[in-house]
Amino acid sequence: MTVGRHTSGGLAAGSSRTSTATAEGALSLRDLARHYGVSAQAVQRWLIAEGIERRRPGTPPAAAGDQDPTVLYLAGWSAPSIAKRLGCSPSTIYRRLDGEGVAGRSIQPAVGRHELVEALEMGLAAPAIAAQLGVSVSCVCRALAREQLMTRTQATRHARRRRHPELYPDAPAVANVSVSGNAQT
Repeated sequence: MTVGRHTSGGLAAGSSRTSTATAEGALSLRDLARHYGVSAQAVQRWLIAEGIERRRPGTPPAAAGDQDPTVLYLAGWSAPSIAKRLGCSPSTIYRRLDGEGVAGRSIQPAVGRHELVEALEMGLAAPAIAAQLGVSVSCVCRALAREQLMTRTQATRHARRRRHPELYPDAPAVANVSVSGNAQT
């Protein structure tokens, strides 16, 4: 199979000689790229198209024995941690999981709307909410913004800016949102 348009001396860049030289470790991607007059990324694409995986020197093969990426992922491991353990890149792990038909995990927010509403009803500020939930203050602030909620302090500042816009000429326009999250008209 010939991949790519560049040839050198009649040898197609995606030929079996390229595969053999790379598989034996005789040439690096950079050496092959110089030899064929293309970029290292082009050589990498050719190798992927030929089904040859590249690893950094000294790294173990990526799925030896009981270190099956699918099993580890289904056991709760993250793709980056599996990749580190197996000596490959996270994209390799995601590609293998996709090939096995394993669905990706949905991203669950660390702080949910219900938890925020309960904390706001108790009158807690963002730092107190963060301490109660065991997350960072910035995490709580992002969750408040995502759910269009405000702490009492934020609501007070918001109301002050709406009443006296002349005192805040450089302030960005803020949404008209109540503490409970219901938009006011």
